[in-house]
Order: sequence, then C-alpha cells, then structure tokens
Amino acid sequence: MKRIWFFIISAMLAFCTAGSRDTVSSLDRAMVHAVGIDADGENYKLTLQIFRPDSAGTDTQLDPAKANIFVITASAPTVGQALAECENRLGEFLFIGHNQLVVIGEDVSLENSRRLLAAFIRSKESYLGAEIACAENAEKLLSAELSEGAVAAQSIVGIIERHAENSDTVKCDLLTAAGAEDGTVVMPRLKVIKTGGEKTVSAAEAEVYVYGKRSFTLNKEECCGLTRLRRKCSETTLSVETAEGLLAVDADDCSCRRELTFDGSRLKLSLAVSAEIQNDQSIEVLTDREDTARQCSRELTRRCGRAAALCRERQADLIGLSQLVRSRYPQLWLDLEGSFERILEITDIEVTAEVTVKE
Repeated sequence: MKRIWFFIISAMLAFCTAGSRDTVSSLDRAMVHAVGIDADGENYKLTLQIFRPDSAGTDTQLDPAKANIFVITASAPTVGQALAECENRLGEFLFIGHNQLVVIGEDVSLENSRRLLAAFIRSKESYLGAEIACAENAEKLLSAELSEGAVAAQSIVGIIERHAENSDTVKCDLLTAAGAEDGTVVMPRLKVIKTGGEKTVSAAEAEVYVYGKRSFTLNKEECCGLTRLRRKCSETTLSVETAEGLLAVDADDCSCRRELTFDGSRLKLSLAVSAEIQNDQSIEVLTDREDTARQCSRELTRRCGRAAALCRERQADLIGLSQLVRSRYPQLWLDLEGSFERILEITDIEVTAEVTVKE
C-alpha cells in the first residue's frame, strides 16, 4: 500500500514540475500577428509582425494614429530555425496562437509545402485557419506603414475578406496551403497601393500554384467565375448595357449545382450556376427586366466558362475535379492513379448560368 501511494505522489510531483517548466508568463511572450516568408539564397527569410501595445503614443493600449506593431526578420535554412533566431534576438518567447496571416513571397516554392510550413502546422498553439496569401515580396508588404488599423495584420485580413465577399479573390487557409505540393492551390495576391497619399493593400487578384509551383495569376473576372464554381461566394456584381450606359447590378443568392456522370468511357461534369438580382428602382426604370436577366446570365456564363476553361488550358484543378471523381467513382480514380491530367483527358465540362429577377 505504501508503495502505491509512493508512485501516486511521485507521478503528481512530476506532473506539477513539468507544468511549471512549460509555463511562460504572458509578459515574456511576443505576440505574432503576421508572418512573411521570402527566399534568401538557399535560406528562408522570415518576417514577423509583432504586436506591441506599449508602442502607442497615448495611455490607451491602442493608438489609432500609430500602428502598434514592429517587424523583425531572420534568415535560416528552415522556417523553424528562423523562428528560433527571432526568439533569440527578441529575448522573448514567440506566441503564434494569434497569428492571422502568412504571406508567401513569389520567389518561394511550395513544392515542399509541408516541410516549409511544418513549424506552424505542428505547433499546438498555431491557428490552422490563418489566411495565406502571396506577394511579390513578403517583407516589404509586412513592413509597409498602412494607413488603416492599429494592427496591420488585422487590416490586411479585413481587406482579403472584403475582396473575397465581392468575389474579387479566392481565400486560402494555412491547412490548405500545406497541401500545395499535392495538387492545385489558389490564394489571394496582395500588393501595396497608394490612394490619395495613403497606403493600403489590394487583394483583387489570386495566385495559382500547381504541385507547389507558382503557375499563373487570376484577374478579378476569373476570380469571380471561379468563386461561383467553387461555391465560395454568395453575391457578385455584373454589368448590364442599357440606353443610359453600363449599369452595375448586384446578384446574390448565387449557387452552383454539380452533376458528375460516367458512361463507361468518358466523364461529364455539369456545372449549373444560378443567381438572383433585386428588382430595385434602377432595374425597373432603366432596363427591361427579362432583358436584364438575359444579359446577366450571359455575363455570368462567360465568367464561369472562362474559369472552367483555365483548368484545361493550364492543367490546373481549380474546381476540385479530382476529389469529386474520387468521392463519386473511387475505382475509376484508382484506375487513373489519381492523376488529374488523366482525369481531365476523359472529362467534358459544361457550364451554364441563369440569373433571374427576384420578385
């Protein structure tokens, strides 16, 4: 009996001691809000946006007139080693649980995406839903003094969300980007722009990686079509020609019905996109309702058709065709060895779009 109590007490002491070693005061932690990764010769150059409440110029934690962040960089053979170097320079432990954004420089390959992002994927603190984006140079983008927001990362994430809501770009998260080496990944492309003497970030494009290699850029219209086909956005804006000139029409309740069939030799993927436009005063007065719906249908068909055509032109699985075949026809997927190129060879893709006027 004494021996049992001895083992119980020893185990409790060991548990408490281990917990005390791992406990780090929040005062000793540097809050990482954004990460940038650039190529630096054979190394990776890591840029961290660190949130620092005491950088404000007033007694409050957040000073709207000044960005409450500072930037630190380090180069190393791996991202994990670069993170450790940043900790050494700061003299503080890094906390990446609040990280909201990872920016990949365009000179960084994602052919070994899991190894590249391992430091974030394997960390129990990491937020796997953090936004992933591409930029010409991640360090320059994260070091830019933006005109809006107390925390720059929050401003950029908000900009990405607004562009995605308007179907101007395609969102991507950390976990999705980690699988870039296995197929096609699409992420927002960021750039700093000046408007009226103020700096902000635009995300009105998207970058496509195929098997980890940066392949091509989608413009706003191609992003619009792709988000419709991927069912990632519920509204968009279409242009209608009227006697008064071009009229911008907001279409909402967008959806895409997918139907995949196999006749024994060929696959057929039918993508039926639908949307509704409000019967507001501008449509009632300036246009014919039925003609407006027809024009919007043609425009939406053109955009979605262009996005689907890029799959074949660029050999990029933008619409998740391989995964769809795997779930519907698993034996066929195995026979084709899961190769998107071979699946595409035997697949006919048909895109239709119908826009109606909401009563």
